[in-house]
Amino acid sequence: MAAILAQIPVVAGGDGLLTTPLPTRTRRLHVRWQTGYGILLFMAIVLNTMLRIYQGVASSPSLADESADFIASVLTLAEQAMQYRPLGSSATPVYLVAAYAALKGGESESDRVEALLAEYQSDFRSARWLNMARIFRARLWSLRPNPALISEGGYGVWCA
Repeated sequence: MAAILAQIPVVAGGDGLLTTPLPTRTRRLHVRWQTGYGILLFMAIVLNTMLRIYQGVASSPSLADESADFIASVLTLAEQAMQYRPLGSSATPVYLVAAYAALKGGESESDRVEALLAEYQSDFRSARWLNMARIFRARLWSLRPNPALISEGGYGVWCA
């Protein structure tokens, strides 16, 4: 998917905006591909995070690597989508919320995600993307199973 998106020419000026207008059909196609790719990344991040949460300490290192790859893809996608702000990239904060929730905090990517969420939040006054991201992170990571209640061979009882 990244290879398909990379083929769309982006001619950016010093301010990061398009300087050479692309044909309208090309821009529409690019926005649609970005949106579709972002939806897939959102689902992949949430499922990956759920697997990491449920598996806990026994979580596969490959899940953490995949999560890092997904988050890097979301960051790249969000930076590419900035040229279509505000309406052409209106779905982008949703993917950034998922990326923020997947991070436990303290990672270097967390600062980048926060900065991008703040930037996208400025497009619409009523949107509180960073607040939503914090709430989603807290709710998602609260689903960890309680190790004290896990029976041998069983799946245990979920913490609420």
